[in-house]
Amino acid sequence: MLKRIYNQNPITRTIVVWCLFMAIQWTVFLIGFLTHRSAWVNVEVLTPDTGVSSSLFIIANNLVVVVLIVVGNLFARFGSLSIGGLVLLVQGVAIGWTAGTNGFQYPFATVAEANLNYLKIGLWEVSAYAIICAVTMTKSLNISETFPPKKWSVTRKLSDLVWDGQEKALLFVGLAFLIIAGFVEGFFI
Repeated sequence: MLKRIYNQNPITRTIVVWCLFMAIQWTVFLIGFLTHRSAWVNVEVLTPDTGVSSSLFIIANNLVVVVLIVVGNLFARFGSLSIGGLVLLVQGVAIGWTAGTNGFQYPFATVAEANLNYLKIGLWEVSAYAIICAVTMTKSLNISETFPPKKWSVTRKLSDLVWDGQEKALLFVGLAFLIIAGFVEGFFI
């Protein structure tokens, strides 16, 4: 199934990657929630820092994840698995676990409050990760059918990469989601 995703147009590929990412994230959330219910009882609510410096810190941290995804996708792909895809997978597990166990820097009093804030901010951040991963996953410079690679079946240079209009638009949308979510989180949460 993963092999076929590379032949899809950018929008279809993005939808598939986004859905898989959500499934992983919410499954891990459920496991964390069911195994750590006490994390949601008698929660001491803390007031987060807000403002420009907070927003810039959030955006910078999210951009680190995006850079890891993009560089991983560009560096190499082994069969249908790219390094950037692995970064996205780890991110999905980490986000799901953090949310399910209420392991946030500023814990939420209830699951409903956490989910409301996810809709305000988190959904946009994780959508950005999935969009950017889906767009860059077909751009690997080194492709091998095996891991570890016995030989590279495709070797390209950065200058060989071509980005079509849909890919450019999706990259713009992904980055916009990330930046807007960072400012919303920094100023309004």
